[in-house]
Formats: sequence, C-alpha cells, structure tokens
Amino acid sequence: MISIGTSYKAFCRTLPHKVIRLENWFRENRRPLRELIIVLMFIGLAVSLIVATDVSEALFGYAREHENGHLDDLVLSLAVTSFFLAIFATRQWIESIKFLHRSNTDSLTGLNNRRKGWEVLEREIQRARRYQRPLSLIMFDIDFYKEFNDSLGHQTGDGILKKVAKTVQDRLRVSDTLVRWGGDEFLIISIETDLSTSRTLAERLRTTIENCSVQGLWNITASFGVTQFEQDDDYNSLTRRVDEQLYKAKTQGKNRVA
Repeated sequence: MISIGTSYKAFCRTLPHKVIRLENWFRENRRPLRELIIVLMFIGLAVSLIVATDVSEALFGYAREHENGHLDDLVLSLAVTSFFLAIFATRQWIESIKFLHRSNTDSLTGLNNRRKGWEVLEREIQRARRYQRPLSLIMFDIDFYKEFNDSLGHQTGDGILKKVAKTVQDRLRVSDTLVRWGGDEFLIISIETDLSTSRTLAERLRTTIENCSVQGLWNITASFGVTQFEQDDDYNSLTRRVDEQLYKAKTQGKNRVA
C-alpha cells in the first residue's frame, strides 16, 4: 500500500512535466499530424457522401438492371482504394516525423542539435515570460577535451562525447531538454526550475561525470555555467549570460559550477 501511494505521488509530481512534453510533441509534429488528419478527413468525407446520397442503393439498382458482376468489382475497388489511401496517409505521417527527427537530432550523440535547441529555448522563454514561471539554463563542456581528442584520437573523443551525453541525459527529468550546443559544449533547458535548484542539479551532474569511467579514462571532468531567465531577457541575452558563467567556471580552475 505504501509503495502504491509513493508511486502515485511520484506520478502526480511528474504529471505537469509530462503534459508539457506531450504538448511540445504535438506542436513539433504539427505538420505531419495535419497531413494525416487531412487525408483521413478526405476518406471520411468520401464515405459520408456515399452514405448520404444513397450511392450504394443506386449501385445495387444498376447491378439488378444489367445483371452483371460489375458491382462486386466496384465495391472491391472502393475498399482497396480506401485501404491504400489510409496506408499512404500513415506512411506520409511516419516519413514526415522521421524527417523532422533527423533534422533536429545530433547524429553522434542522438541529442537535440543546436537548431532544435534554438526552437525549444525560444518557446520556453515565451512560456516563462507569459506565465511568470522560472526557467534556467545550464551550459557545460568537457575539460581538456581538445587534448583528449588530439592525443587519443577522434574515435576516443567521440566515445567521450557519447558517454557524457548519455550519463547526463539519464539523470535529467523528462521535462528537461539536453542539447548538443556544439563541439563538446552542451546546454540543458530546465523548465519550472529556479537558479538554486539548477545549481544543485549542475553540481550533481558534475560529480557524476567526475566519478564515472569514460572510455576507460577516470579523469574526465566538466565545467558548468548556470543562469536563470529574467523578464527582460531574450534568447541572445540568456544564452550569452550562461556562456559567460561557463567561461567563469573554466577560468576559476575547471571542474566546477559557476
């Protein structure tokens, strides 16, 4: 009973974030969903017209008058055409979603790419401003990544990026968005999160990276910059400030949160 109660409370806590993610999914896939709905509406309209105008009765009358088997062929053709229209609509929808996924995804890490990060951040800034809700950014990069890449090779460097990306992604909430911002630099868009909470999260992520083995190496660390959205912020001012915080962490000795 306690376990059920605990699970229910946890579900209730995460429900608003899941709703936001679902809302974002519908917004991002608006075009393929619209195409699917249009084709399905066309199929529904065709069926409705057949029923409303008694086309079926007319066809039966025609078949009785001419006493031939054309009616069965016609009905079969209509059924097959409707079936293939539905398949076509579904395939178009799936292909559109796949195309959007490829255009928004970093091929190496599987994370959102910078283009997608821009889109998400612009949307969350508007939401935070409209509803007066907290929004925080966490930017981090891997300390001495260039040296690892140059001395151990690009394959090892890519492995480090993928492992760090997965390690961080596994420890974020469903409502957080992790973006590969460029090179070894990553951005976390954390909604409904104030500065203090995002600093705590950044410190936890820093410790996790420091304590995990990446490509057999135990000396991988990362530096973090954290900032919170302010009402007069726009996209440029917010990203510039978090980038300045990351630079501050790097100049203060790396492997820290600023």
